[in-house]
Amino acid sequence: MKDGCMDKDAAYFVEKSQLYGFNPTQHTQIQWLEGMYDVWRAAEVGVEDVLQTVVDICQDVKVLTKYLGVDVGWCKKQDTTFHSQLTTAPATSEGGLCSEGSLKNKRCILVGQLTTGLSDHPGQLVISDSTSSIPVEVRYSDCEVMGLLHQWAVFPSWNLIITRRGKRYLELCAKPEVVRSSSHQPLLCRPIPVVSAKTASTLLLHKDTLKSGCVDMVATVEAVGEIHRVKTDLLFCIRLQHGVNIIVKKQEFLHWQKFLMPGDKKIFTAMRPTTLKKGAGSSIKVFVPWKGSKLFSPTSVDHNCVSLQEWLRGQGDDEHERVTLEEMEEEEEGDEQKKEDNNLASYQGVVTSDELAYLGIYILDTKVGLCVSCVPAVHKYQFLRVGSKVIIHNAHFSRSEQFPHTRVVCCTSSCVKVMEFSSLDNKPQMVNLPVILQQVMKKSCITRGLLDTFINFASCLHRKLARSFHHELTSILETTFEYCCTPDCDMVGRVYIREFLSGTHQCGLVQNQDGNGVYTVAPDMSEFTQEMSCLVTGADNLSSDSATYWGYHHQLQGMPHKILVGVLDLSSKNGRVQLRDDTGSIDCLITMTTSSERHVCTEICCCGDLKPGSNFRCPFLHSCCVGAVVAVTKFTVIREQFTGLNNSLNNLKMTDSDPTHSDVWYVVFSMLNAVLIHRPTVCKTPQDQVPHKRGKVDQGRTGQPTDEGRQLVLINHRETLVLDRRVYSGSRFRMAVHGHILHNTGGDSLNWDVIESLQKQHSQQHHVHNGYTDVDKHQSVLKAKSENSLSPAVIFLFQNDAVRWCHTIVPGGVYRILVPTQKLCPTGPGSWQLKKAMAKAGGRSVHEVPVNAQLFRVFPNKTPSDAGVGSTGNLPIKTIVMERCEATLVGFEGQIVRRCPVESDGHHTSTKRTPDHPSDSQLGVGSPDGCGVKVVVKCQRSGDEVDVYFNLDSFVYPLGLLPGVGVCLERVERKVSRKNNVYCQFIAVSCLHIQHLTDLASEIPTPTHSPETGPLRLVYLADLWRNNIKSSPFPVCCHVQRFLKVSLKWVCHQCGSVCVGGACCNPGCRADHSTRFLARASVIVEDGTSVAIVTVRDAAVQKLLLLSDREWSSLQSVVHTEGEVFLQKTRPEFSSQVEMFVHHLCDSSLVKKDWEMWLRIRTGVSTDWSSGGSLDDMSLDEFSLKNVDSGLATIETRCLPFLQLDCVEVKKIDYRKWTLICLK
Repeated sequence: MKDGCMDKDAAYFVEKSQLYGFNPTQHTQIQWLEGMYDVWRAAEVGVEDVLQTVVDICQDVKVLTKYLGVDVGWCKKQDTTFHSQLTTAPATSEGGLCSEGSLKNKRCILVGQLTTGLSDHPGQLVISDSTSSIPVEVRYSDCEVMGLLHQWAVFPSWNLIITRRGKRYLELCAKPEVVRSSSHQPLLCRPIPVVSAKTASTLLLHKDTLKSGCVDMVATVEAVGEIHRVKTDLLFCIRLQHGVNIIVKKQEFLHWQKFLMPGDKKIFTAMRPTTLKKGAGSSIKVFVPWKGSKLFSPTSVDHNCVSLQEWLRGQGDDEHERVTLEEMEEEEEGDEQKKEDNNLASYQGVVTSDELAYLGIYILDTKVGLCVSCVPAVHKYQFLRVGSKVIIHNAHFSRSEQFPHTRVVCCTSSCVKVMEFSSLDNKPQMVNLPVILQQVMKKSCITRGLLDTFINFASCLHRKLARSFHHELTSILETTFEYCCTPDCDMVGRVYIREFLSGTHQCGLVQNQDGNGVYTVAPDMSEFTQEMSCLVTGADNLSSDSATYWGYHHQLQGMPHKILVGVLDLSSKNGRVQLRDDTGSIDCLITMTTSSERHVCTEICCCGDLKPGSNFRCPFLHSCCVGAVVAVTKFTVIREQFTGLNNSLNNLKMTDSDPTHSDVWYVVFSMLNAVLIHRPTVCKTPQDQVPHKRGKVDQGRTGQPTDEGRQLVLINHRETLVLDRRVYSGSRFRMAVHGHILHNTGGDSLNWDVIESLQKQHSQQHHVHNGYTDVDKHQSVLKAKSENSLSPAVIFLFQNDAVRWCHTIVPGGVYRILVPTQKLCPTGPGSWQLKKAMAKAGGRSVHEVPVNAQLFRVFPNKTPSDAGVGSTGNLPIKTIVMERCEATLVGFEGQIVRRCPVESDGHHTSTKRTPDHPSDSQLGVGSPDGCGVKVVVKCQRSGDEVDVYFNLDSFVYPLGLLPGVGVCLERVERKVSRKNNVYCQFIAVSCLHIQHLTDLASEIPTPTHSPETGPLRLVYLADLWRNNIKSSPFPVCCHVQRFLKVSLKWVCHQCGSVCVGGACCNPGCRADHSTRFLARASVIVEDGTSVAIVTVRDAAVQKLLLLSDREWSSLQSVVHTEGEVFLQKTRPEFSSQVEMFVHHLCDSSLVKKDWEMWLRIRTGVSTDWSSGGSLDDMSLDEFSLKNVDSGLATIETRCLPFLQLDCVEVKKIDYRKWTLICLK
């Protein structure tokens, strides 16, 4: 027909087409006639049948010619998605032919033969014609397609889908029309005798005694699995009523899976009973399709149900009487007992998100999660495109506190069917789990709890790192899940067939929880910051006057274990270490360990060769760790809340848990408790390494610094960051680092003996001079050894964005500074900042470190045993507080035991700033309350203490200044007060190292004496002013004068927030939290010698209020509904009846009586005299002035300050006992 020469068949076809209105002379109709001619020759049907079918679909020949027919070969050549939909007529080019570009999203009728894919596409349906063949996906609603197999049909509506790997397939969006001849005969002319599922179950059970042969049955499908691979075979399983199972293994029957859905009734013919001995763990009797097996819908064929005896007679089995009626009844009873509720259900929805489809996680209806990660389906769920309407059968349902809150989880008994295909132009996302996750999810019997952890991790890591590490997100999830979630889990191998064929549903998802019930979650940084803002600070740390108190969160065992996953980053704004992701960042404080021993870095501390999934081997943060994705497994959350309080007792508050702008949140951890998850390649240029300019770590590097840009340096001391208030652009901090330049080392080879001797000599100088001295004075001692390897002492100036390396520099370490295309050399005349730095250098040369410089640590080739513990040259605190110590700059180690605020010398001063310039609070400068900080550092060996003052007007607020923290202070200024007391001042050349963090959760220290053992004597409050109290707690017989405040509340045991009616007020808290009742009261007591403010807690409050256990329990029940009752002495305003009751009870004369109280000195007080002291050392101004009106005149008098004490226990006074003790 194309050449104009037609044979006899072609002429006959043209003649018949004219009868239907076709015009063979028009170019548009010639295209159709050529395609229909090929179909007619291949389909072996009449011409009228072919033409009549396509005309009936389009209803008119003129409409038909507008919808160009395409063949399968055209579909195989397309590189874009194509939707066959009813739209306007396609445009034609010159000559009347339709251009290929005009076919985009037009309705094109496709005519082909529907067959089953064998070797190329096992288990799939294929449309083929004379040009090619292509796989096809069908909707379950078009199950009539099952009767169109191996027949020619017209497909009026379809989608051409192209996967990301270039594979093509079709989605049938409408019911196809078969091309049938007028002489078409039904497939089956006579009714089929079939047995019921109950009869088939009996035949299967007695298959060894009955000559049953192949069985035709009609039954309702209960479950159908997905096609999966077992070794080299593909198969799927079917479960029918009464425990009848079918295993389909032969390739010619795998396409049945597309036409089976739970709840439908089907007819299975030629099913052969057999015994499965391998692959299921035990012998299981099943049916398998045999030669000539067919699958029918009961409405498509005629069938007759026959009984067991009738079917056996038809088979000619004379021994059918062996199966008696009694045996059948027993089997029916057994079947009823086997029925159970497996908690499996179905769900229908529309796919709205496939961002995590490669992990087998989809979102349905924007709020329901679908997880198919545990199903080993060979099709990889490529048909689950966004916009498709699907239905899931026999799935597990679970609830979670994290999104998605409702989850549909599939197992081997589940199946997913498409009800309507999507009309969107999106490419399918196939499930493609990495190898490690396949071992856990598909090849191991995973529990529901562990699967929920996987879903949480996948969703969370996608939100956290998808933008920064899009291509590496799979490996990050794989490493995190393997080494942080399943390191101690004993995985049991899965047997898919046994899971499906078991009498009771026995997949791992049936187990709701693991044995320990503890799972790991990785919160977003933004979410985690909100949780930290809800942490309640403890009232025990509240100071007595203008004070600061802090709260902390310590991870509890038995709760869902949290790990922090993020990128280790350095802030170029204030030099702090940060853990960030795509949602936000949080400040970090990296300590060594919980041990006080000083760590010395050796060759094993290098983390350059560390593999993903390994713990870091060094507690310090090195520059090579910056930019790496880490998982912190153990950490402590710190929230420091700053609250200014009035000195008057009327304004003294019990607690304040509301978050304010002055709060500081951060996490404390050691690098030893961090796991390397992913290390990106080095940045393309050093400028791109600046974290705050890109928001993520770049990957890929093409250039390297030249040899002139490589410089080895030895660091002796690092000063603190100092704010330059005359700079308003960029970073406003600068930092000086003291060290030496190493030269003539032969490349990277170092003379470690020379470096070690220099470090020892530097350490000895501290001991000789009792402090830090100028190293240049003793340079001649080392000149003979190091004149060829070591330069004179120099100062390296870090400023602007270069201050980000602040916390990666460890004194005593050797570093390689990489500077592109330039050499690190002394700076010449430049800005006034450099001139000022050179003037303070004392004649030493100043080298400015460029902003684009990179720092890398060079480790000595020593083992930990050779390195030892190390020495820093610090002095004992006992030596520093001695009068004969003449050192000006000293260094020491110890543990912070107390902390209190002090008024800053210059915090009232201010400089003129514009709105475009960052303020001190934005830069993290100074304390949020505008005060300085005083800490008391105690030597752990001798017990000596020294006060250290931090004037933070120009310094970054130091994180970690909490009681219980081990610190190392270098080059702090030693001073002597007017009272001849030695204290230290943190100045610009000083440096603070947080060494270790003890357990902050210990609320009350262990007393040296308990109330049960009894004291040696009765203690008077005035004894505290004479320093005569040596034990704690101590007994005092005192009188309660009045209640200052009372707090009764129910709090969450997990986060500490107030609970109203048992519900936690913290939105970020878990739903399964427990609650506890807290009672606090502050009372003024006196014993005739002095006055004190005593804090009473819990059971002691009950005794003070004279309430019985029943009355106390009733009060707790009333407070449970209110949440909290808080009262102060002045101007009470009652909002409930319980507040009025508590107020009148506290104001009653019945409770203001004499008590025996066991008291202890409060820790963390803010003044020198609130816990007692020597009265002879106190000045007159330190005694408070009060006016007393006698009625006749006003008298001015001086009073002792209020003592701040804690009550351990309250008892009734045993006057006889104390009288006898006093007489002794």
